Amino acid sequence: MLLAGCRGRGLLSSDVVAQVGKTVLTEEDVTAAVPAGMSGEDSLAMVENYVETWVRRQVKLQEAEFEGQTLSLITHLRAHETGRNLVCRLLLEKKNLQAD
Repeated sequence: MLLAGCRGRGLLSSDVVAQVGKTVLTEEDVTAAVPAGMSGEDSLAMVENYVETWVRRQVKLQEAEFEGQTLSLITHLRAHETGRNLVCRLLLEKKNLQAD
């Protein structure tokens, strides 16, 4: 995994296996997820699968969070725009009534 290769360069803490945004997966987390007594080959395959699944899940969670924040911002902006449109419409109606 690419992130594991960064450890020697001091980019990640020695116990961090992967990082997505500010969320980290540690060696302790991975060790706790892999059952004891597995063969080396099987445990390596399980670790690789666990890390890849964790990274994909974190990316999706962070994308969903970002989209939720974006959706919230759009809703907020639309509400303000609707308020402005209402004020403009009311002013125009008032002006039209005064002109009659």
